[in-house]
Amino acid sequence: MVPAEPIRRLRQELRSAIADVLPEVPEPAEGFNPHVSIAYSHAEGPAAPYAEAIEAAAVPPAKAVVTHADLIVIHRDHQMYEWTTLAEVPLG
Repeated sequence: MVPAEPIRRLRQELRSAIADVLPEVPEPAEGFNPHVSIAYSHAEGPAAPYAEAIEAAAVPPAKAVVTHADLIVIHRDHQMYEWTTLAEVPLG
């Protein structure tokens, strides 16, 4: 994700807000890499065909405007990510 720094700054600000109200921030501060996920797999297999297909795709860069942050409850009770939005916080 380019540029990554604004997303990292936003994440740090959100972590600071979480730390103001919770005794522990759930995710570690280190190791965050801004990205867009296009798929998940829960089985083992070769990644090369998928990486090659993505590399070969002639897709122009996309732009995103982040207007709010959602406070969510997330779980994987049914072997997939599911969440409920508790609050939406406008940004900017």
